[in-house]
Amino acid sequence: MDLIKVESLGDIRFGMPENVEEMNRPWAFYTFLGVPKDATLEQIRMAFKQKSRELHPDITGRQEGMKILNKIKSVLCDVGDPIGYQHSQRAHYDRVSSLDDYFAAFIDLGQERTKKFSEIIFERLGMEKFHAQLDQRLQEDSQEYRTLREEMEKSQDPAKRREREGQLSELRLEHYIMESEKLRPEQRQEARQKIDEIREKHRTKVRTSGRRFFERPRNYSEKVLDIFYLGGATAYFGQEKLEMGLASFEDGDKVLELIIGEVCKISGFKKVHFKSEKADVVITDPHLTGIVHVVEGSVTVDYSESSYGGVIRAGAPDVQVIEGFTKQGDLYIPTRFAEGDWASRTPALDIAVKQGAITLKVRSPKVARASRIIGESALREYISTHNIINEINISSYSENKKEYW
Repeated sequence: MDLIKVESLGDIRFGMPENVEEMNRPWAFYTFLGVPKDATLEQIRMAFKQKSRELHPDITGRQEGMKILNKIKSVLCDVGDPIGYQHSQRAHYDRVSSLDDYFAAFIDLGQERTKKFSEIIFERLGMEKFHAQLDQRLQEDSQEYRTLREEMEKSQDPAKRREREGQLSELRLEHYIMESEKLRPEQRQEARQKIDEIREKHRTKVRTSGRRFFERPRNYSEKVLDIFYLGGATAYFGQEKLEMGLASFEDGDKVLELIIGEVCKISGFKKVHFKSEKADVVITDPHLTGIVHVVEGSVTVDYSESSYGGVIRAGAPDVQVIEGFTKQGDLYIPTRFAEGDWASRTPALDIAVKQGAITLKVRSPKVARASRIIGESALREYISTHNIINEINISSYSENKKEYW
């Protein structure tokens, strides 16, 4: 049973990778049980009993159906006790399914592909659950931890709260290292040294890789940038100087996988798969191709009048065309290139914002010339004075896993 539409346009695929099984398609567990996504625990248990009678080995002669059914029950009936529903298997399953429903695209390069949004988030949800479990244990076992947590919760000073949060994080990491290395309490200093070694190894890797990257970015320019952006500022894709706050750097044959925080200014790259839970993105490079996925925020495409006329696939609660684009369905193209059956072309960009807006505009020749002559900082005043347009915005799963559960 094919639960979702799979469509391929060029090397951008919309659907599930081939190595993901049917039961890992979005909302498949609910579909298999025949219950709605918001089903109560009672509804799920009743559906399980009914389905178990249909799939019992004495009826079917096979074990596979009951194995799938028991897995579904263990996920959908998990309420997250004692660390909270947000860390339950059902909450994670719903989150991943909702992302796969909305952000279905990835870049398929044959032997390599970019990560789907849901795969990144699933990994992060797993880490959050792990931290919550450590937090639960330490609140029970460590007076030091309980005291710091109480101080953090009571403090009204943001700086002090951040300091306490950092100390709590250190204690969680220290506790994990001591458990994994089977260290005794008196070997606490040895655990701290181990933490410092791990951190320095990671920093050295990022520094070394980052230095090679920034010194000779052209050596990487043919690769696809697979970016997860932590946020903190506006992300730019255009003619700005290449600049980014690297948190992680994984170099593959065809894909360069980056985690970026704060500064994100990308130039000189042809193709990108950008993902962020919260971000504002500005695209001024008309030759950029690929995918831009944002859960909450905005994406602004701001081309000059002489831009290359690539097709853009745009999906958001609010898609605004300020000037210069022609629309057909969810496809858009700069009007001067809207010739013939343009909507049948492979989209150059797939942009999706789940909560927020996409803004598309092609600056008129006067605005484009003004931008070059007087600079972006004075452009808004020029526009207002000359009444050119009303408004313009210048401001800015690891790969070997074949299943989620």
